[in-house]
Amino acid sequence: MSPHVSFPKDDATNNFNPDNVTMDVTLNGTLLDPSQYKIVVDPNGTGADDIYQVQISNSMINVGENNVKVKANYTGDSHSNEVNYVVTKKPKDSLKFGDVSDQASFVGGNLDGHTDEHKRDSDWKLSFADGRLGTTTWNLYAESTDFMNENQEELIGAPIFNDGTNSSSIQGQSALVASSTTSEEFLLTDIIKDVWNEQTGVKLETTSKTKPGSYYGTITWTLADVPS
Repeated sequence: MSPHVSFPKDDATNNFNPDNVTMDVTLNGTLLDPSQYKIVVDPNGTGADDIYQVQISNSMINVGENNVKVKANYTGDSHSNEVNYVVTKKPKDSLKFGDVSDQASFVGGNLDGHTDEHKRDSDWKLSFADGRLGTTTWNLYAESTDFMNENQEELIGAPIFNDGTNSSSIQGQSALVASSTTSEEFLLTDIIKDVWNEQTGVKLETTSKTKPGSYYGTITWTLADVPS
């Protein structure tokens, strides 16, 4: 059954006029401007003026799962309940990144004179979708720049990859940080949740010589399409 919206006030149901309806559309937590979507009244051509279709450009939809929320407004005074959709975009026979953080951070801590590994903070997002047919293999590589503070002083330490047994630097060198082979027709993989855990994955190492402060750098992810 298709989701429905309802208005609690009579002014939205008596003498209904579809021209007085507006929509609030939220995509993955962001409220869209009306110019970013299209509302079609009676999309099936049945003469119904109370059926609406929300059209969002395919280019705005991420590969994988997308959360869409729609709420209708009538004459500015009546507001419907909110309807939630999950839209899944599958790549066509390809391997593509999904949701990747533009900015992410490591959990800070006290520098106690020892070498420490700092975990990823909660703002990390790193996923991809594999739509290739048959048995497929993928490799994910990571490489970071030097981490610098606002005075252009280099961090004494480095981003590292911990595989659960050993840790190695990814600063200035590309390192394999995840890999898998699958035969599923469509696979959406969340590296943070499905592959790594709190002890493994990319972390930040500090040493007894690390100076306190905020440091910034860039990590480049490379997803390799490996032939089966």
